[in-house]
Order: sequence, then structure tokens, then C-alpha cells
Amino acid sequence: MGEPDRLSELLKEWKQPEPSRDLERRVAAGYSAATSGNRSGGWRRILAARVSIPVPVLALAALVLIALLLWIRPSSVPPAPTMPAQMPHPGGEQNVVTSLSAQGFQPLPDGTARVVSDKELR
Repeated sequence: MGEPDRLSELLKEWKQPEPSRDLERRVAAGYSAATSGNRSGGWRRILAARVSIPVPVLALAALVLIALLLWIRPSSVPPAPTMPAQMPHPGGEQNVVTSLSAQGFQPLPDGTARVVSDKELR
């Protein structure tokens, strides 16, 4: 450590080369090309933007969205009309019932149901 360092002496004597004459023009052209997309419109910048969302937050948002869709969805079974609609029969005076009402329905006392075929009803 006490002896003189040869590399330090060489670096003191070294002179850096001058930059070429077109260096400034190339740097300006590169900068202009890199930033020209930003001036073309705000939509490109907005569409190319990135937003980091942690996975647990994204999963929670998905669960909330699914719960809202299940809660808001329309009922798949329409409510039964209170009075049956009747239409005149095309062949005469006879009326045809086009809908039924469950008014007055009472469940079986033991809770069991029996399937009856068309042939048994006749």
C-alpha cells in the first residue's frame, strides 16, 4: 500500500475522446421517437396503463360480484296469476282455461306423494 499505484497514474494521464459531432442529433432523435407515442393521444396511454392489484383483493372482488349477480338475478319462475284467464273457443261457446291457479291447494297430511299415470286417471 505504501508504493505508488501504477493504474492511478495512468488514469491521471488519460484524456477522454471527444464525442462525435452527430451524437447530440442521434440522442435527440432517439428521445423524440421514444416520446412521440405519448403525444399522439391520451387513449393510448390510458389503454397501455398497468394497475397492480393483489390477488386476495381481486378474489374478494370476484366473490362480491358473483354474490351480487346471484342476489339481483330475476326469478326464473313467474308468479301464478290470481284468476285464470279464459278465452272463447274458436268452434263455439265453450271456454278454454289457459292458466291454472294453486289457490286452495293443501299439501298431503303425511307429506308423501304418489305418481299417477294418465292410464290410471281414465
